[in-house]
Amino acid sequence: MTVPAAKLPSGVPGFDAVTRGGLPRGRLTLLEGARGTGKTIFALQVLAAGVEGGDGGAVFVAYDESPEALRRAALDFGWDIAAWEREGRWAFVDGVPDPAQETVFAGDFDLGALIARIETAAVRTGARRVVLDSLDGLFAQLPPSPVVENELRRLAATLESLDTTALFTATPTFAEAVRGPRRVADGVIRLARGDDSESWALAIEVETLRGAAHLSGRHPLVVVPGEGVAVLAPLGFEHEAPAAERVPSGNPGLDRMMGGGPFRGSILLLQGPPGSGKSLLVAEFLAGGAGSGDRCALVTFKDGRARLVAEAAAFAIDMERMEADRRLAIVCARPGGAALAEHLYLIQTILDRFEPQRVAVAGLAELARIAGPRLLAQGFAYLTALLRQRGVTGLLAWPDRRVLGGDELEAQLATAADAVIALRDEDDGGERLRLIDVLKVRGSWHERGPRAYAIDGDGFHVGRPWRVGRASEHEPSDDRHAADPARDLV
Repeated sequence: MTVPAAKLPSGVPGFDAVTRGGLPRGRLTLLEGARGTGKTIFALQVLAAGVEGGDGGAVFVAYDESPEALRRAALDFGWDIAAWEREGRWAFVDGVPDPAQETVFAGDFDLGALIARIETAAVRTGARRVVLDSLDGLFAQLPPSPVVENELRRLAATLESLDTTALFTATPTFAEAVRGPRRVADGVIRLARGDDSESWALAIEVETLRGAAHLSGRHPLVVVPGEGVAVLAPLGFEHEAPAAERVPSGNPGLDRMMGGGPFRGSILLLQGPPGSGKSLLVAEFLAGGAGSGDRCALVTFKDGRARLVAEAAAFAIDMERMEADRRLAIVCARPGGAALAEHLYLIQTILDRFEPQRVAVAGLAELARIAGPRLLAQGFAYLTALLRQRGVTGLLAWPDRRVLGGDELEAQLATAADAVIALRDEDDGGERLRLIDVLKVRGSWHERGPRAYAIDGDGFHVGRPWRVGRASEHEPSDDRHAADPARDLV
């Protein structure tokens, strides 16, 4: 019977959820990845987390980059290695060769000298975490030998005897050519770059963690400026409560169509072609939330803040006042400057730091420039899970099938959402009508069939129910203008 390995928290957000606790404590893990996939940042972050968290010292065995280059790189993420060295909590074992000196192989293959240096540094710093970056660099300085695996086992045994958790890095090319590291390691983790619009720009996969549970598959990896790397791990809903409380959408007519408004913590998908009024409904959704005491956030991938504020002000919605009252945070992102996973992590950061009760995401069509339909569907699934996990009421403005993705993507998005609201145009006997239709409200009665709507300086007005060829004789649904027949839509 295999005894499950104890886990060491890695310090990499999201990674411990994938590995069900972190790295195998006191064991050796191999981190594979091509150059530029974030191996060194990942390794530095694991060591920094231990030092900052008081989990002993750290040893970094450098064979690819010099200690000075690593110190500079670490400062970009807020890790002051030089200060930790002065405090005796961090040590480098510098194995980077001097380019001015020729490498001469002499004698048998033996890691004895390296092991002694690592052991001395570990004892001196009280290290509990050790990184060797990279095996490619180490073995480039040593003659080919059939005893590679034995020497690596000797090194791994020494590190285990020192009660350290070790992380060795290597490229896939080296790992495939020299099988010893894979056989010696207790875990193998892969970092990979995406090669098309349907792949995450960077991803992490746990191939194996000997004697330890972990999640399978590839998970998005992001490099966060000033912070390090993070993993977008699958999210669960263990604490998700059944919908019960209704909240105002910001538009009374829409609330009536939905059977009383959206449920708190539900996800609303707002579909419609450009110019149909999605942005106005988003603004009303935020104003309705702020007016009822909710803290709100708006994330847009299309317009700048000044334009959003000005357009909302044209409908008497004062976003600047909402910001001043700490009821609204506006975040404008440009899709071309980051990968899809980075935008998702941005939204996750907003939820963690601002803690809004409702969130609107607009301009999602712009994300089609950096991701294909299948990847967009995965991103949408992660976003909805993220909002649900935190009990946030979300409104996602999305174009209809004529603009993006086609029927298959639209069906996936509609299935994931709790409520679907569609805006469209209709020819009614030669007259162009704007129609709003509530297609779905999970767990609730809602109106069947569309209503006409109009937009004027006072906002978005939901009017009478519509049937092919004529409007019904029912009363208008917008209470704000029910007493004014001139505003009734027919």
